[in-house]
Amino acid sequence: MIRFRSNIKIAEDLLFCCEYISHCNYVSLDPRVKYHYVVNINSQINSQKYGNKFNVSSMDILKVYDQIKLMIETTDYPSVNSALNASILWSSTSLLRMIYLAPNKASVPSEIMVKLKENQKIYRHDFLKNDILPNRDKMIYWFNYYFPSLFALLWEKMQLRGNGF
Repeated sequence: MIRFRSNIKIAEDLLFCCEYISHCNYVSLDPRVKYHYVVNINSQINSQKYGNKFNVSSMDILKVYDQIKLMIETTDYPSVNSALNASILWSSTSLLRMIYLAPNKASVPSEIMVKLKENQKIYRHDFLKNDILPNRDKMIYWFNYYFPSLFALLWEKMQLRGNGF
């Protein structure tokens, strides 16, 4: 039986959908809109604004990507794996920026910072070679990678707000 995982606070719907599809023999496309996303201003994802307190549950997005990678590891879809790697890098970059802007950044465990920076190195190739991603995102990655504190400060001063993902 497939269920939403209550221990995951972010992207649990993505994981559920991937698990569901992995059990399907056939998939068809209906272009009509049938999925309506309800925005809850008090939800975990909406609490992840730059400048807010960093919550460790924000790291759940990386757990979700790891679970999806496990689902596809036996398949021969290198482009899907590459896209997942690019998503891991982008999420790691956004999480780092959120940490640098968080009022509680000094209390964030160092192993989290190490893991996020490691992801930026490991998945760089897949992210940079992705021809769907805009050059703007690639520039954001480079600035965030080499000048994380300065870039976070500029991000805040320019009042660029929003969700980290």
